[in-house]
Amino acid sequence: MKKVLLAATLVFAAAACATRPAAPITGNVPVERTLKQVEAAIARAAVARTWQVKNTGAGSVELTLVNRKHTVIVDVKYTKEAYTIAYKNSVNMKYNPANNTIHSKYANWVGNLRLAIDQELVKTP
Repeated sequence: MKKVLLAATLVFAAAACATRPAAPITGNVPVERTLKQVEAAIARAAVARTWQVKNTGAGSVELTLVNRKHTVIVDVKYTKEAYTIAYKNSVNMKYNPANNTIHSKYANWVGNLRLAIDQELVKTP
């Protein structure tokens, strides 16, 4: 019985640390907004999800998430019509540039960021 539990634990641990593609995520701006309103919505969403925001020029921000011993940095490019979240750098996330894969938590964190951005974009400015 102990061997079965140990085997199950090892399989679960391996699955939890699996890697996934670090593909860019694109979202649409659902209602008419100015560039400043889109930027403000992205910043509000990021801060609400504990990402740090750094303005890197017109139509671009850099977001950093530090979660325990993991760090993720993404670039967010945006227009009045759409935005794209793209991987930039990370620490302790098993990023493999050869096949563009990263720790599975990356997809969760960036997915939650996208949902938060989408929610902010539909709110009244």
